[in-house]
Amino acid sequence: MYREVNFSDNLTDDHIRFERLDVVAALGDGYINNEAVEVVDFVHVDKAWAREKLGGNLSRIQVITARGDSMQGTIEDGDVLFVDTSVHSFEGEGIYLLSFADGLKAKRLQASVGGGLLVISDNPLYRTETIEGDRLEKLTICGKVRGAWHLSGF
Repeated sequence: MYREVNFSDNLTDDHIRFERLDVVAALGDGYINNEAVEVVDFVHVDKAWAREKLGGNLSRIQVITARGDSMQGTIEDGDVLFVDTSVHSFEGEGIYLLSFADGLKAKRLQASVGGGLLVISDNPLYRTETIEGDRLEKLTICGKVRGAWHLSGF
C-alpha cells in the first residue's frame, strides 16, 4: 500500500519534501484504496519543524488524506495526515492507521481494562468499539498518525 521513500532525494539543508499519496484513511467506515499507490503532489516543510513535530524517523512518514467525520474535532474531512509507517503495534494511546476487512481507517486507540483495545471516534455521535480476543489478532496497525493539517476555507 505504501511507497518506499528515497529519503536522500527529499532532503535539502533546511527543508524536506514529503510525497502526498493518493491514499485515503476513512474517518468512519473503512476505505478500500487502489493497490497501485501514486504520488498526487508534494508537501515541503522546514526540516527542524518536521523533526520536532513528526519525530526523528522522517524517512518513514507518509502523507495521506482523511475522509469522513468520525474524528471530527481532532481530524476533519479532507485533512492531510502525517503517518509514521514504522509503527506496527500499539504504543499507547494515540491515533493510528488501521486496516480492517472494510478498508483503511484512522482511529484513536486506547488500552482497555480487559486487555483489549478501544477503537475510539473523537466525534461523540459515534460509539466506541472494543476489540479483544481473536478479533485483536485480526487488527492490522499500518502506522501512527503523528500530525494532521487542516485548512479552514472562508
